[in-house]
Amino acid sequence: MKVPDPVVQRIFDYGMYRFGAMTDPDGVPAGLQGPWLEDDKLVPWNGDYHFNINVQECYSPAYRGGHFEHLMPLFRMVLGWRPLLRDNARKFAGIDDGYVLPHSVDDRGVCIGGFWTGTIDHGSTAWVASMMYRYVRYSGDAAFLRDGAYDFMKGAMNVYRAMMEEKDGKLSIPLGPSPEWGGKDVQSAVGRDPSFQLAAAHRLARDLVDAAGRLGEKPDAMWLDVERRLPQYVTGDCGIQLFAGQDLTESHRHHSHMAGLYPFNTIDFTDAKAQDDVYLTYINWCGKGCGHWSGWCVPWASILHTHIGNADAAEWMLQLWDRFFTNPGHGSRHDVYRPGISIMRSGTNWNAQGVCGDAAGEEIMQMDGMCAAVTAVMEMMVHEVNGKTEFFRGCPADWKDVSFENIRLSDGTAVSGRRINGKTEVWTNDCPGDPCANRVRTTDLRLASGAAAVHSDMLKWTPSDDRADAARSILSVIFTTVQYSMVLDTIPPPQKEEIRKWIAFAAEHRDALQKGGFRAYRPGMNYPLLEGWSETERIFAVYAPNVVIDLPDDGRR
Repeated sequence: MKVPDPVVQRIFDYGMYRFGAMTDPDGVPAGLQGPWLEDDKLVPWNGDYHFNINVQECYSPAYRGGHFEHLMPLFRMVLGWRPLLRDNARKFAGIDDGYVLPHSVDDRGVCIGGFWTGTIDHGSTAWVASMMYRYVRYSGDAAFLRDGAYDFMKGAMNVYRAMMEEKDGKLSIPLGPSPEWGGKDVQSAVGRDPSFQLAAAHRLARDLVDAAGRLGEKPDAMWLDVERRLPQYVTGDCGIQLFAGQDLTESHRHHSHMAGLYPFNTIDFTDAKAQDDVYLTYINWCGKGCGHWSGWCVPWASILHTHIGNADAAEWMLQLWDRFFTNPGHGSRHDVYRPGISIMRSGTNWNAQGVCGDAAGEEIMQMDGMCAAVTAVMEMMVHEVNGKTEFFRGCPADWKDVSFENIRLSDGTAVSGRRINGKTEVWTNDCPGDPCANRVRTTDLRLASGAAAVHSDMLKWTPSDDRADAARSILSVIFTTVQYSMVLDTIPPPQKEEIRKWIAFAAEHRDALQKGGFRAYRPGMNYPLLEGWSETERIFAVYAPNVVIDLPDDGRR
C-alpha cells in the first residue's frame, strides 16, 4: 500500500504487522489483546472472545489482505464448540438442530461476563457464520464449506427461523437486541425487528443459498422464504432504526443499525427508497457525533464513510483514531487517550481535565481497533457494494499518487491498482500462463471498474509453443490493456508476427475494445462470449464451441 498521508500509511504498515503477529496460523486463536496479555493483573474483559464485533474486527484484515490461513485457528475453535452451542440453541430456542454463540465466551465456548443482552444476541452467531462463508468465497475452500461451515450456517439460520413469527403476512423477530444499545436496562435494550439482526439474517440466508449452489444442493425453501418475507430493516423519521420505534437518539459506539451497509452488504442501492433511507440514516448518525465512541468503532465509521462515498471523512476518521485512541507508542486502546473527542474513559483519570492517558496500570489495550483500521485502509482502495467493485472511492481527491498491490476481491482474485493525478489503472495478478484465468479476472474488472483502465496479467509462453498458443493468450485479454512478459529478441518469428498483428488490431479498434460498451456472457462458464462496441462497430470474441451470437441490426459493422 502506498498513500500520501503518513499517518494512514503507518496505520496500515504497523497494523498489518501486528495482525500477522497475533493470528499465527499455527497458533492460538487471537482474543482482543492478541498475545500481548498483562501478566501482573486480570486481563481486560477476562481475556475472553467478544463475538458481537471485536473478534470480527481482529480478523478482518485476513480477507482483503489475502491471509486466509490466519482465520483457521479461530474457525477450528468455534466449530469444536458445536456440541455446547447446540445445547445453547436447545435452551434458547427449543430446537435440536441449531447453534447459539453468545457474544462473550471463554476458550471453551462457555458464556462469561454480565452483559445479559449479549447472551441473546444471535447476530454474534450469524456474523461468525458470515465470516466462515466469506472465507470460502475468498479462498475457494470447498472442503471447509462441506465439512464444517455449511453445517454451522444452517444451524445459525435454524435458530433465527425459530425466533421469528408471522406478522401481517411478513416474518418478524418479536424481540432482540441492537448490540450494546441500552446497556443492561431491560426496558430499553431490546425491541421488535432490530435492524442489525435483520441484516444478519438476510446475509445468512443469501450465503446459504449461494453455498448450496457451490455444493450442488437445492437451497432450503425456508431460506428463500426468509429472504422474501423478512424486512431488510425498520425505518422512522431519521432513517433506519435500531429496532421498531427506536431511532438513534444519541451518540452510540456500535453502529449496528447500519450493518446492512457494512459489514453485511444487504441494502440494495438500486432501490430509490433504500437510497433515501440510507441518506437519512447517515445524516442522523453524523449529527449524533462520536461523544460516546470507543476505539474499535472509529475505524468502522471510516469504512461506513467510504461505502457512502465520503472519502475525506474516511481519512479523517483514521487520523482521529490514531490521535485520540492510541498511546504515544501507537498502541491500540479501548478508551480515549486524549480528552475532548469522546467521554469513553474509565479509571482514576475518567474526569481529569487536561490529562492524557490513564493512571499507572489502568490502560486498556485491545487490538480490534488497530486491525479494523488496517481493513479500513484497504476498503478505501477497494470495496464491493451489491456485487459492484469500487476502486479508490475512499481515497480523498487530494491524494495525487496512491497505489495498492495484491488486494483480494470477494472471489479471491488478486488485483493491483494506482491512481495518479486522478487517472486510475487496475490490473489482475497471479495467473501467468493461464489464458482462461486471465480472461475471467480481467473481465470481472472490466465489469466493475467503469472507465478505469484494466490491465491483464503479464502474458507468458515458451518458445516451443506454436503461434496459435500465442494468439490464444493474447485474445483471452484483447478487451484490456495487454501486457507481455517475454524478451522479444528470443521469441520465434511466428510468435512475433502474432504479437504485431494483434497489437495493430488493438490499436485500430481501441474504441470498441476498451473505450466503448462492454458485455460479458455466462460468467458460470468462464465468460465464453465477450462483446465490445463503439459508435461505429461491434466486436465479439468467442472462447468456447457451440456459442450462438445474436447480431443486432443497429448499423454498426
